[in-house]
Amino acid sequence: EATDMFSRFGFNVPVLTQETQDKISALIPPVNTSVKNPVDLGAMGGFDKVFLSSIKFVSEDPNIDIVIHYQPIDWISGAEIQFGATGYAGTAARAIGRLAKRLEKPLVQVMPILKLDRNIAEIYPKFMEILRQNGVPYFSSRKRLAIALTHLNEYVQFLKVRKKL
Repeated sequence: EATDMFSRFGFNVPVLTQETQDKISALIPPVNTSVKNPVDLGAMGGFDKVFLSSIKFVSEDPNIDIVIHYQPIDWISGAEIQFGATGYAGTAARAIGRLAKRLEKPLVQVMPILKLDRNIAEIYPKFMEILRQNGVPYFSSRKRLAIALTHLNEYVQFLKVRKKL
């Protein structure tokens, strides 16, 4: 689905190197997951150690220009509720922000709301504000991100023609 979305907008979604795939494979079970691209961490994707390490590994891959981290806020909210991890959303957002500052490639967060409830309504704006404070761009859907990246690419081409870039 993600590959199709970005391909429709003219973006190449490259396969990760075997080295990157092996690093991610070491973090997750081989069932209901994918380490190619897009990466699907399955149920392990809700654990910050797993998704943060995976983001880092993907960003180090020579085939990748930008890291897009897709994680519905429902998954973060679910961790708070299911494990009694009050404050986990803020902790995860700050960790993403710290990691983004250390990466050599841009990191963009895509965080849709799959099912709105009271807890999500409370943590979503806080999560997004922490990302904003840390300079991490975020979008509510992959389609909105694809549209924004298309416009960014068009602007870069415009500047190149004008020899301002």
